[in-house]
Amino acid sequence: ADYLAPGPHAVGSATFTFVDTSRITPASGPCAEQASRTLVTEVWFPATSPGGAFLDASRAPYPLVAHSHGLSDYRTGEAYLAQHLASWGYVVASPDFPLTNLFNIGCVRLADIQNQPGDVSFMIDSVLVTFGDAIDTTRIGASGLSYGGTTTLLVTYHPELRDERIKAAFPIAPGGCMYTRRFFASAEAPMLLLAGSGDQLVPYRQNAKRPFNAAHAP
Repeated sequence: ADYLAPGPHAVGSATFTFVDTSRITPASGPCAEQASRTLVTEVWFPATSPGGAFLDASRAPYPLVAHSHGLSDYRTGEAYLAQHLASWGYVVASPDFPLTNLFNIGCVRLADIQNQPGDVSFMIDSVLVTFGDAIDTTRIGASGLSYGGTTTLLVTYHPELRDERIKAAFPIAPGGCMYTRRFFASAEAPMLLLAGSGDQLVPYRQNAKRPFNAAHAP
C-alpha cells in the first residue's frame, strides 16, 4: 500500500512535438524515408492543480525520468507509472518512437532501435529547453518497458550510444539476452530492474536476469 499511495503533488500533463532535423527516419515497408525524426512527447509533472497544464515551480527543480515505450506501444502506455512518479515530484517525458509505435504499426522497423537512444537524448535536450530551470539536470534517469527497456539499457550503458546525463536506469521486462559484463564496462549508473518470472514473451531467465547479473552494483 505504501508503494501505491500517491504523493503530495497534483499531477498535470502536456503534449509536445519535438523534431530532430539532424537525423533521418529510415524507410520501412510502405513508409518512405523522412529527413528528420518527429517525436510526439507526453510530459507529466507536478502541477499547480490536478490535471492542470501549469507546472508547480514553487518546489522546482525536479528530477527528470525519460521513459521509453515498448514495441507497438505508445507514449501514454505507461501513464499510470508516469502519473505516480509525478505525484512524488518527478517530471516524466515519454515520446512516440517513429518506427516502433502503435500509431505507425504498418511501418514498424525493429532495427530502428539503434536510433532510439538518440531519440531519448534529443527528447531530454528538448525537455530541458522547454522546462528550463524547473529540471534538475544532475538528476536524470531513464525507464522503459520491454523494447523500451532495451532502449533504456542502450541509452544508459552502451559505450557509444549512452547519454552520460542519465544517472540511473529502470528497465521493465527488457529484451536483454545479448548483454554481457563487457557491455556495462563503461558506465556505472545504478539499475533497478523489474521483471516477472512467468513472462512468456520476454523470458525472465534469458533476458532480465542476464543484464541484472552483468551490470555493476548497486
